[in-house]
Amino acid sequence: MGIIGVITFFMLSGFLLQYKGKNIPSLFWRERFCVCRNKFRKLYLLYVLTLIVAFIGRFPKSSADWGYAIISFPLNLLYIHDLVPHTAINNSFNGPAWYISAMFIIWLIVYSFPQMINNILRFDKVKCIKGIVILIFIQSAYKIGEYYFPIQLIPINHPDLYMTWISYFSPFYNIGFFLLGCLIGRLAVVVKTSIFFQNVYSILTLLVSVLVLFNNFYTEYSKGIIFEILIAIFMLSVMSEKSLFGKILSLRVFEWFGNISGSFFLIHGAINYNLRYIENDVQKPLLFFVSLFISVGLSVLSDKYLMLDRNESILQAIRKIAQPIFEVVRR
Repeated sequence: MGIIGVITFFMLSGFLLQYKGKNIPSLFWRERFCVCRNKFRKLYLLYVLTLIVAFIGRFPKSSADWGYAIISFPLNLLYIHDLVPHTAINNSFNGPAWYISAMFIIWLIVYSFPQMINNILRFDKVKCIKGIVILIFIQSAYKIGEYYFPIQLIPINHPDLYMTWISYFSPFYNIGFFLLGCLIGRLAVVVKTSIFFQNVYSILTLLVSVLVLFNNFYTEYSKGIIFEILIAIFMLSVMSEKSLFGKILSLRVFEWFGNISGSFFLIHGAINYNLRYIENDVQKPLLFFVSLFISVGLSVLSDKYLMLDRNESILQAIRKIAQPIFEVVRR
């Protein structure tokens, strides 16, 4: 899904925060860090394991890669590697891990300025729409500036890679999608629309999205702006259990996949990196289903055995996993 998936997940985080009416408390710096870290605590053991597996699949081949790998690994463990411009293949080791880092940093920013986020809870329809228009205008102006910016003036090697980080991977850019999600979430609360019109809007939005996607009515610079607007309209129209898509998303198969989605998100990247070793020997359609089958299977197992409890340390989790194995060996 690429950039469309990225935009959706950042917006969804902000949307749910405001849609559920959650207040951000004022905390000291250490407390902020702990709260933001705990949002990903459940996945941490799996996060570390997939980093190692992905590292093997993307093993450094040059001294420069090794240098970046040595610097990046401890940053990965702290979720802050996305602060480093992505100029080396091993910066995030497991590709999906950059999103967790970006989201961690965004949550740190949110908890650093709680009043700004909490004020959105008091916005009416007019203020929400004004905020959305202003935010999209700023993003559009930024993209125009990026398009015309003379990257040759950046006094480093491969300046285009730094521009990619600034306008795609950077948490300071992606917080714009998070804030847009916040405004859409608040708008969904204050604007009441009938189920019939919600279904009509959501179906039309899907049709327009497919039309835009397959007819290339965009450039790489305008793609993000166009799809964030379509995603915003779609979110606004489907977030009701009584709507057509609400009923579809409440089916057991989607609930089941939602429960393992965090594991799947991390695992599929690590699996794909290692499947590259056989991509020349296996046809791509078959390779896709092999990746999907392995990723889903491992996601089910990891959701059962690798998820950390709220107060459980990694060592305690490893002991819990290893204990049955040791008992079998002793017998």
